[in-house]
Amino acid sequence: EAYDYYVGGITVDPGNDNYLDWDQTHTADAHLTVSVPRFEGPEILGGRPLQGTALSIDWSYGSGFPFTAPPTGGVLPGINTERYPWTMQTDLGATKTFWLGQFELSLGLTVHNLFNRRNVDRIFDAGMYLSSGDPGGISGNPAAWAPARSINLRAALSW
Repeated sequence: EAYDYYVGGITVDPGNDNYLDWDQTHTADAHLTVSVPRFEGPEILGGRPLQGTALSIDWSYGSGFPFTAPPTGGVLPGINTERYPWTMQTDLGATKTFWLGQFELSLGLTVHNLFNRRNVDRIFDAGMYLSSGDPGGISGNPAAWAPARSINLRAALSW
């Protein structure tokens, strides 16, 4: 990065320490699963409707990654002194297993980004982002955002 500035006529002081692009200062993750095994759970009308049921929640948080603001007026900005916004995502999963003789049928549902939070994934034009808050740049690139909510369904048959 210093070479790019040098080619552009901007001198970089080699004595400064700078954060690296991948330096994420804080992260936190949590996972919770609640499941009811076969032949367990409350008995209702002679059956156990919750047996073979599982519910899981995954949550993750991350502070913003560093990035460099563009030079203005020939003045060298501090390298990686700006930060992306923090990110957070919650995923939900549910599975139900049915036993049918010698067969076992499992049906599942996973919802990624349950709350449809708009997390910035990449900043295409740092100057525009700092002035307007739009990470997509002048063309409004949708790849600047992390994926929106998605739902996956699955089925598995075992014997």
